[in-house]
Amino acid sequence: MIFCGGIAQGADTTAKPADSALAKVENFGPNPGNLSMYEYVPEYVAENKLALVVALHGCNGSAKQFSKAGFNELAEKYGFIVLYPEQKTENNNIRCFNHSRPNMASARERESASILQMISYMIAEHGISKKYVFITGFSSGGQFANILAATYPETFRAAAIIGAGGYVCKPGHAGIREFAECDDEEDEMDEALLHIPGKPLRWPKISIWHGKKDKNVPYSAMELAVEQWKFAHKIRRKRHTKKKLPGDILYQAYKTSRGHVMIESYSMNSRAHTVPVSENCGIPGGDFSLEKICFARKAIQFFGIH
Repeated sequence: MIFCGGIAQGADTTAKPADSALAKVENFGPNPGNLSMYEYVPEYVAENKLALVVALHGCNGSAKQFSKAGFNELAEKYGFIVLYPEQKTENNNIRCFNHSRPNMASARERESASILQMISYMIAEHGISKKYVFITGFSSGGQFANILAATYPETFRAAAIIGAGGYVCKPGHAGIREFAECDDEEDEMDEALLHIPGKPLRWPKISIWHGKKDKNVPYSAMELAVEQWKFAHKIRRKRHTKKKLPGDILYQAYKTSRGHVMIESYSMNSRAHTVPVSENCGIPGGDFSLEKICFARKAIQFFGIH
């Protein structure tokens, strides 16, 4: 591992507060979605194949709040960098990323553009490998992460979402080419979501988590996400394994015809709308429940950067 020192000229990055260790980046380029940007850069980063994890908070959340999931501690251990886009109340009064509200396709497009610009900035600033960009998120952030992974499949190597679900066609939504079709021809085509000229070269693999007692986002949303990603990866037959994990969790892995696990799901049978953390992985409280399993650690293992 090697220390990644220095900040590129033209970017104003504040000193890391002792309580959060996050740095706010003010000037990262065009920001049509009016989002804030925070980064976590560990003291030592990987010399080769430096990875970036984009982490999206849920409604009423923030970059600092979602940093409690445990990704920063894992970044210190494994040498990757974490990017935290943050919503503002002027865009959404409860700070949700705009993904599902009727006629909000244009807002989603702008916020997507801002996040993609943040990623471009991080790649140029820190020397991150373009082949090792990952995305994760909880609740509205998880839904947005799912949409970004499906819309820009060649940008993200893998995704991990929790308390979110599949893409749902609503007014103002045009669908995602080769992933989820919407047949409302009266809706204006969302060019940002239909930017892919034909089928992508590859689809990212995805880890999908959900509490069966979730009253914020129904459990059926996870089932929809699994089915949509199975369609994308052309997993037609029952090529999957099941096993029970501590904490009343059912794990399922879905394999391609070549035996590669491209989709995995964690059904938290006794939990609601929550992000599991564990000892030495994350901070319990609020949206984060102390469990025998840690979402962040499992996500990093799934990404292959542990």
